[in-house]
Amino acid sequence: MSAKRKHKEYPSAERIRALLSYDPDTGIFRWMPRSDRCPMPAGTLAGWSDRLGYLHISIGNEKYLGHRLAWKYVHGVDAVDQIDHINGNPADNRICNLRISDQSQNLANRRRKASAKYPKGVSVVRQNGKVSYIAQVCLRGDVHHVGTFPTAEEAGAAYFVKAREIHGEFANAG
Repeated sequence: MSAKRKHKEYPSAERIRALLSYDPDTGIFRWMPRSDRCPMPAGTLAGWSDRLGYLHISIGNEKYLGHRLAWKYVHGVDAVDQIDHINGNPADNRICNLRISDQSQNLANRRRKASAKYPKGVSVVRQNGKVSYIAQVCLRGDVHHVGTFPTAEEAGAAYFVKAREIHGEFANAG
């Protein structure tokens, strides 16, 4: 059995295009004029954002993610894996900001939390009254030890060099 998460089936690209207009330059969806009893007037912004910033749009009695609707609207097919927001902003559904990724690539592109004390990939170690900083990069469950450094900044810089080597364009230092 595959470890991949199965995404629900989305409406056909034709149905999405009949119900919604999508501007690939802004990532904005609007409702199209309809003959049936649509509660939203034509041209109204479609959807709402959740607490993480992801756009959701209801079609019928189902909720769909805006970035997956954008992908299907433009490419005509469902994304078989994950869709990564290149700039890390889940509210930015411009098609140039979306790319197919696996889970490891998507995680590599995550920003560190604003409340994080140390740079991404860095943890502190205290031994014998001495403080040092360890940099590590993860790839599909494997931890790659980068090294131990006297400052968090040096560890963060080393993390990013190794992350670029391992994750390529998906590496995000921030």
